[in-house]
Amino acid sequence: MLPSTSLAPTLTAAASFFIIALLILLLRRFFTSPLNGIPGPWWARLSDLPLFYKSAVCLQQAQTVEELHRKYGSIVRIAPNEVAVSSLASFKVVNKIGGGFVKSPWYEYIGPTEKNYPPAGLFQQNDPHKHAMTRKLFARGFTAAYLRAEWEDMVRNKTAKAVEGIAQDARDARGVCDVRRWLTFLASDVISELMFGESLGGLETQKMHAFFHEVRSSNLASLLSYHLPLVYSALSWIPLSALTDFFNAWKSLLDISSIAYRNSLSNASNKNIFSGILAKAEEDDEALTPMQVTVEAGSFIIAGSETTSESLTYLIWAVLKRPEVQNELQQELAKIDSGASDAELEKLPVLNAVIKETLRLYAAIPMPEPRVVPKGGVTLERQFLPEGTVVNTTPWVSHRDSAIFPDPEKFDFRRWLPDGSATLSPDARTAWWPFGAGSRTCIGQHLAMMEMRLATVLFFKRFAGAKLASDTTDDSMIMNNYVVISPKSGKMKVDFSNVSGL
Repeated sequence: MLPSTSLAPTLTAAASFFIIALLILLLRRFFTSPLNGIPGPWWARLSDLPLFYKSAVCLQQAQTVEELHRKYGSIVRIAPNEVAVSSLASFKVVNKIGGGFVKSPWYEYIGPTEKNYPPAGLFQQNDPHKHAMTRKLFARGFTAAYLRAEWEDMVRNKTAKAVEGIAQDARDARGVCDVRRWLTFLASDVISELMFGESLGGLETQKMHAFFHEVRSSNLASLLSYHLPLVYSALSWIPLSALTDFFNAWKSLLDISSIAYRNSLSNASNKNIFSGILAKAEEDDEALTPMQVTVEAGSFIIAGSETTSESLTYLIWAVLKRPEVQNELQQELAKIDSGASDAELEKLPVLNAVIKETLRLYAAIPMPEPRVVPKGGVTLERQFLPEGTVVNTTPWVSHRDSAIFPDPEKFDFRRWLPDGSATLSPDARTAWWPFGAGSRTCIGQHLAMMEMRLATVLFFKRFAGAKLASDTTDDSMIMNNYVVISPKSGKMKVDFSNVSGL
């Protein structure tokens, strides 16, 4: 008992010191920060935890930032060293190519990695030079022309399989099917086939591969370490197998993703997108290590699965909710063959306008995108931001700017039609950025658009007469959002009972 008693004063002193130091830090933040003149909620002076709570627990990340802009204006403080801006003028400054605003450290915590290990992939990199070099290596493999030549048939075949799966489910369940489930299988199988040379088998097994469960655990653990490092450290010391698995999920992602490098060297039919990229890199004396390929493959699968499936889910919901839009789309699609190429589909005005309007209102990743103010600082919205300040621009907010998009909450695909362009402001195409902006635009956007065109065409040509199921309501489709969107109910059921020849 004596050692415990003798330790008590020491532990008390240590705890007191910690509490006093924390209070001094918080008081310093509250009273002396150069950002104190920027409007925002009182808690933003002290911590980002209230915003983290609204994002990760309430699942209202982008919506919360929009509410703060409505209350406080075009620039709002959202954390001790972080602001969000909403005007197009500020957006252009922050996302200007070569403007010096690099990705914040937040991105280092997303993907099949742990901070500082292994090497950051294209998505995580915040060094502009390294990012430019990496992007150059991958650019050829993600052009629209290359994807159409090498991978369009694969995307079409998997889309057809998903459509048939939907039909079979509907036949088995008296005409009703959860379409979102099949779109998730489709997107995950397409991107895994592209990255690994073999799909993760969702369309065949009708189950999500363990990889995607590890993704959720890995991202949650990483974001916990970013926002609550002390909690992360404390939990990581607890010897429970469930917690050990949770904190090691990123290692499991790397193990699974290593398939990408092995198959990229294969002479068999299971080559992947890295096969050509590695060959071209070798020609140009630019090497990609096995670990780089592994990290990139895992990152691309994370980025290209839920995003595409959720956008397609909301597209089908938005169209079926509006019979007049459904009729006009199906009239256009009736004029083409089901086997029309993606290049031909890209020319269809109604189809592509519907996709663009879906991505405006239901961008898969509408969250605030943090960048770091470069050396010398910057003035935005008449407020000076010192270097090192994190500044966010938010697709959700840009896409709902009434000065740019009239009646912004209305799903109006006509605003994107060639003969309807007068309804858009001159800056509308700049303000539409569901795939990111500047030098950090999504390298996979051509693949995503191909998937969306093919899936939309095959779905609506096959299921003329489909309608929303009675329990698919506005409430069930309320968007949850923490990084990626998803419907509150987790489902999007469609009634196919009026579809002939099901």
